[in-house]
Amino acid sequence: MFSRLTPVGRMTVTAVIIGLLFGGFKLLQSKGYLNAKEGQESVTLNKIDLPDAPKNAASSVPALGLPSSKPAKLSSPEVRWLLWAWNAQMGALLANGGAQTTEGSIMAAKNVNLRLTRQDDVSQMQGNLVKFAQDYKANPASATTGCHFVTIMGDGAAAFLAGVNPQLEKLGKDYRAQIVYTCGRSLGEDKFMGPAAWKQNPQTAKGGVCAAVLRDGDWNIVIKWCGDIVNDGHSLKVWLMVFGISVFMVTSFVSMIDSIPKTEFNHARTLRLSEWETVWEVVILGKIDQVSEVIRQNFAIAWMMLTMVEGISRAEGGIGTMLLNQSKHLHLDAVFAIQFVILGVGIFMDYLIGVFKNIACPYAALTLEKR
Repeated sequence: MFSRLTPVGRMTVTAVIIGLLFGGFKLLQSKGYLNAKEGQESVTLNKIDLPDAPKNAASSVPALGLPSSKPAKLSSPEVRWLLWAWNAQMGALLANGGAQTTEGSIMAAKNVNLRLTRQDDVSQMQGNLVKFAQDYKANPASATTGCHFVTIMGDGAAAFLAGVNPQLEKLGKDYRAQIVYTCGRSLGEDKFMGPAAWKQNPQTAKGGVCAAVLRDGDWNIVIKWCGDIVNDGHSLKVWLMVFGISVFMVTSFVSMIDSIPKTEFNHARTLRLSEWETVWEVVILGKIDQVSEVIRQNFAIAWMMLTMVEGISRAEGGIGTMLLNQSKHLHLDAVFAIQFVILGVGIFMDYLIGVFKNIACPYAALTLEKR
């Protein structure tokens, strides 16, 4: 059976064996059985001295009295601002005197007629920005729907803008949402809260359920903490892919081995080969050409699992993460473009595996011709 392989095929089999040995070594090393790395204890920082404030921040600001509760009578057009129930926005609420501009407020002094409205749904915020832009384009003098401004967490701005700007740009190149103001910061309410046992032993958190606000900035603390537990998001993705693909690949290999005729095993035994030599010649070398076919078939399953795996751990990005992000914002043109890229790469990889099979096993396709 070994004679059926060309020198390239023999080198390939040798390289595969060396690769398996190297992979096993790296696996044992990552688990700490070989060359275990010493961990470093965490350090609690009690105090950090910040740099001195710039000179222009040293000037004193005169104290202002509190605004009244009486609505201000302003002739200026109404400005609509959607926000969350968030401590970081207390400064803006104080400057306006409440939800509607009141007398004695900073906004009233500047003749700004501002209405603040609570809106916890991010998609509604995006939709209201688009509504205002559409109304403004139709008639700038009477744009009464939607909102002019929204307030979100800074680390959620990238996803927010990526979802709303493509819709705004359809109205024209000048229509685009931008970050123009930072109104404050969190005062401790943004945190990851869980049982004390999770902090003492993070492994006890496995199987736990956390509540978070989608597209908000708080949930990334949970993702970061979970990523620290598994040490590496890359390892998590690799193990998920290996587990998912191996189930289908093992069944394919078992079916392939069961299809080997008993005459081939009997022929090897008549040549006085041992059991291990029989397995090597009949199963491994004799069916290596069919192994490539099994790999080609299971690559399709791998591409299907890629989106799911990269959706679980998005820290490293990837084409699966791109597909999920575009699908979340209903960018169907980008979704189809990514799917066509996956299709093209899959066809190219299938072709390369076929070329490798023809080079490594050139006699595998030979058949008997009856005359």
